Amino acid sequence: VGVNQWRQEIYNSTNLTNLVDVKALDTNNLGGFALRMADRPISAGVGASNFSCKFTRDIWLNKGTYRFYIHTDDGGRLFVGETKYIDNWNYDGYPSKTATVTLDSAALRTVRLDHYDSGGPAIASVAIVPPKDTIPGADDWKMEIYNSTNFTNLVEVSACQKSNGEGFALNWGERAPGPTANPDNFSIRFSRTWTFAGGLYRFTTTSDEGVKLYIDGQLKIDHWTAHPPAEDTVEVTLTPGDHTVVVEYYDASGSALIALTVSHKAPDFDVRFIERTPRYDRYTVSYQTGIDPNEPGTAKPYLTSEEQSKKRWPTPGEMVTYTAHVKNIGIAPAACPYKWYFDGVEVASGTTPTLEPGEEYSVTHSRPWDNETIDHKIKFSADPDGLVGETFENNNIREDQTNALSVRIHVWQSLYNWFDANAKGYSDTASFDDWAQKLIENMNRLMAEAVYPGTPQGIPERVRLDEVVIEPDSAVDPDPSGIHAPLDLPWDIRYGFTNTLLADQGNGKNYFENNVSYLQTYDPTVVKSLAYQMGLIDYNNLSVLGISNSAQTGIGHPSTLEQSAITTGAPFFSEHEAYALTTNLHKRRGFSGEYLYDVPATIKIRVLDAYRRPMSANVKIYQEYPGKTIPATLRWDLNTDANGIATLPNRSCFGTITTATGHTLKDNPFGLINIKGENGLFFAKITKNTSTDYQFIEILPINIAYWLGYQDEFTYDLQTAILVSKPTTSDLYGVDMYSNTLGFAVGASGKILKWDGNLWSSQSSGCTQSLLGVDISPDGTQAVACGNLGSVTIWNGSSWAKKPYPVTNSMFACAALGSSTFLVGGSAVSGGAYDELYRSTDNGATWTKITAVPSTQSAIRSMSFYDTNKGILAAANAPLYVTSDGGMSWTPSTGISTGEGSFYDCTMPSINTGWTANSAGKVYTSTSAGASWNLFADYGTSRPWNGIDMTASGNGWAVTPSISEYGTTLVRRFENNRWFNMPICTSGTQAPLNDVSCSSDIEGWAVGKGGVLIKLAKQDLRRTAACSSLEEAKSLPDGTFITISENADLYVSAIFPESVYLEKGDRSGAIRVYTNSGAPISSKAELSGILATENGERVINFGTVTPVSGSKLIEPIAMNTRSLGGLPNWIGTSNLAILVRIAGRVTNVGPNWITIDDGSGLIASDGFPGVKIRCDMLSIPNPAPTFAAITGVSTTESVNGQIYKVVRPRNDSDMQQE
Repeated sequence: VGVNQWRQEIYNSTNLTNLVDVKALDTNNLGGFALRMADRPISAGVGASNFSCKFTRDIWLNKGTYRFYIHTDDGGRLFVGETKYIDNWNYDGYPSKTATVTLDSAALRTVRLDHYDSGGPAIASVAIVPPKDTIPGADDWKMEIYNSTNFTNLVEVSACQKSNGEGFALNWGERAPGPTANPDNFSIRFSRTWTFAGGLYRFTTTSDEGVKLYIDGQLKIDHWTAHPPAEDTVEVTLTPGDHTVVVEYYDASGSALIALTVSHKAPDFDVRFIERTPRYDRYTVSYQTGIDPNEPGTAKPYLTSEEQSKKRWPTPGEMVTYTAHVKNIGIAPAACPYKWYFDGVEVASGTTPTLEPGEEYSVTHSRPWDNETIDHKIKFSADPDGLVGETFENNNIREDQTNALSVRIHVWQSLYNWFDANAKGYSDTASFDDWAQKLIENMNRLMAEAVYPGTPQGIPERVRLDEVVIEPDSAVDPDPSGIHAPLDLPWDIRYGFTNTLLADQGNGKNYFENNVSYLQTYDPTVVKSLAYQMGLIDYNNLSVLGISNSAQTGIGHPSTLEQSAITTGAPFFSEHEAYALTTNLHKRRGFSGEYLYDVPATIKIRVLDAYRRPMSANVKIYQEYPGKTIPATLRWDLNTDANGIATLPNRSCFGTITTATGHTLKDNPFGLINIKGENGLFFAKITKNTSTDYQFIEILPINIAYWLGYQDEFTYDLQTAILVSKPTTSDLYGVDMYSNTLGFAVGASGKILKWDGNLWSSQSSGCTQSLLGVDISPDGTQAVACGNLGSVTIWNGSSWAKKPYPVTNSMFACAALGSSTFLVGGSAVSGGAYDELYRSTDNGATWTKITAVPSTQSAIRSMSFYDTNKGILAAANAPLYVTSDGGMSWTPSTGISTGEGSFYDCTMPSINTGWTANSAGKVYTSTSAGASWNLFADYGTSRPWNGIDMTASGNGWAVTPSISEYGTTLVRRFENNRWFNMPICTSGTQAPLNDVSCSSDIEGWAVGKGGVLIKLAKQDLRRTAACSSLEEAKSLPDGTFITISENADLYVSAIFPESVYLEKGDRSGAIRVYTNSGAPISSKAELSGILATENGERVINFGTVTPVSGSKLIEPIAMNTRSLGGLPNWIGTSNLAILVRIAGRVTNVGPNWITIDDGSGLIASDGFPGVKIRCDMLSIPNPAPTFAAITGVSTTESVNGQIYKVVRPRNDSDMQQE
């Protein structure tokens, strides 16, 4: 079969099985073919009927909108790439079908027509109408394709995306450049206008065969001959502003290719990365196995004595050197002026020697190290004043957090070169180094955006790119099945990018060309690897397939965090990940999963019924084992009390340990906790009377509870689908909640249930057929339900009444708009042109037919209205539709292609916001009142969604039918553009869940088979307290989110880069607040944040300090050094964080501290008599003084696990020396 022919595969069946013959079909002038096979055999291997064919052709399709026409008798379906655009496989008697296909890039795509004939004349044809009016985007080249070599006989006007900087590159080989274009004897005119910075530009064409280049109408390259691949170059000086570039090209015969590269002939200073030296190794962790005889593979992490003795960070005062690597990646030489900044203050400047194109230069800046727990910013700026005209200005500045985790990246030479040549064409990067920095920036952005109750300012940890190593192409991949990098012990994280990413992935494109979004943002695969090296575990280790549960075969569990940064590279860090990373803040990496040890001393369960009411029950508990299996061995047989509570017994952990990162393993219900999470799941068989339900208990929410302050005791809510007295056992298909006190659920045999805030009770519907959908009006005064055989019933505020309906089809969707106006829709009548949709304005007495969705698209499945006018409609196998006149007229939405699966539900919670989900596992959102849609997340076809409902704030749920590999349903919670699975499922005869509805931002209801009614709510673990005094706040447990009002009489006494100290007006107490906000010295303030204890001192993390009316200058309290602190075994009342004044002789001077002794007999952390005075960012006199009087805050520091007293002066004037 030739590259421009159609391949016909002939099968001796009607379902594309039993291949008997393959033929080649010539392409007609419509880009397709037409076969009228009459009523006779088409091949020796098949009969005159009951056969099928698969027709395929690889076609170069450009950017634009194509129309595809098929004519099949009998069934047919059309695919472009992997997407099905026409599906008439269940032949409806109408052989002609059309589809509009909009493509966002130029690429080689496979077009496929499947056809079968079950009797009578067999017909199969395809025709393609290419675009003629494409309007190219700002980054596109317009393409005019002609079936001649002299620009006559125009056949297509489309576009291709830019590459090679601002140029393009197309290589068709022997193929035609479009579906109806000639493979030889064609010509193409490319044109584009864009903004140039001005200066000298180099234009290079590569062509086979003829080419001409025009700039603003002036011919600059003329190689209009038949020739083998040839390169032509011209340099042109252009003024700043817009210029039009036109490339004319023709091919007479043989292979065809054309490319244009545009380069600004200017320097480009690329700050590749900033190194920090000296470097010290991360942790190399050893593991002891064989501890638990039942789980011999579960290990305890430990450090060898050699590892324990290793230095991990520079010591305070040690000189640290920052080295900026500056490379001229432009095409003209120039010297580079530069400046260094530390915490935003300029600290050094200079100019490099003249850098030739491709030359790299290193610029260093050294300064004493402060402390790894204090955040500082180091910034290098190339050409900071914009004195040098450059090709690209976006790569001149690199800024790192000095104590961020270090990343080392390896890249193979050819891939590095590919980025240099192509990066600008895809994103705002000019080199591999730029893109690597973008990876780091996005990683830091994801951490900053991880805002949860315990991280109100996001994850405070950061990463920095410390080095990029360019490997020769001959270098061997040291870890081909993993991260493609050597051990690199001095770095926390490493990763490698090999030349395998340049390989053709089967469509003429490499990995990055097929994943352009990765070039513009980040590669989720890389994020997953970086997060794993930061110590996070794969949460799929807490997923157990149904066949792997020996305690109850067929009942499995998808992890609540099966979608997360570490598990799937999701675009966010989950709450568990956020807290896990924060617990290891400023710790070197090497450990993994040890944070799972953080569980409360006592763990209880509270069994809840389907309405979330406490329920006494018998609970049999089984535990996951490594290998993601649940054996039939019973762990515990428990009975809950009247409050539904039972305590999980603690099991031996075979010896308490504390890791170097501060996590303590102690006896707990999980026993020897597996640091991969592979025994962190309990399976619970819950029985109440004759009802049994199955649920799972994960370690993840138990960890979260610990991190939010529940270190002593935590009760895990274990919700079931059990009801002692169920209002119905009929299948329920739809639910709509108006509020927490009003809602309706509908189901089989005309069943309607009403929620009154306490109970669901049956209502008379007047219908006997199954009701499939229900909707309450925006004002809550009316409702409508619909179902099989055209069943429609309306609620008038007190009772339901069946209404006449014009057709007897299945009606799935309905909407109550208020003022006696209703819409009801469903499937089309046989032979109907449109799906059935009717509107009533007289309380259902009469109905008017509305033309909305073509019947070829199957059935209307859902409608949702924000108000009486604006609404959206979802249909099976169709894009969505939108109305702004109360459903009297509908227009198709954009952004969702035909053939993406059935859209069973949609919701419009605000005037501009819409959500929808489909059977292919995709969730879409709209911010344009449903006019256009964007993919929110693709969870895969194994996560088909039956229902979705959201609130205006972006919170809500989606539910699935039973997931085959787990044997259970899925309830997915959405919050703030993130998602996780609820720890609740239905299984067995209770699956599937059919619909869900929000009753508020935090509550909702799901309904399903067998009368399942489940109240949904996330267990709220956040502790909050409003305090009127500092003493009240300090009495609360760590993890409490507190607010301290102005009544506490607190005044700002000290300000440091990372924190603020506030002291009571009577000087009886004070507290340190870690914050980016602040108030002036002496100002009165109120504050909020999360309580914590640091080295024995109560502090507030993630704080906000807000000035209020009033001020007071806090004077220091004079005391001897023995009285500092007030911790246990120290003398004096607690005075931590209070402003104090001490004096004594100087016994030692370090790079950023001095030690003074007043004869109290103390020894400081440096081993000298006295206490240490921390002089971060302050001036230390040289030569050292012999005596000093110091004003500063009383605080502590921990060195090698021992806490020492420290005083921290605020500024130079706080230090008086002799």
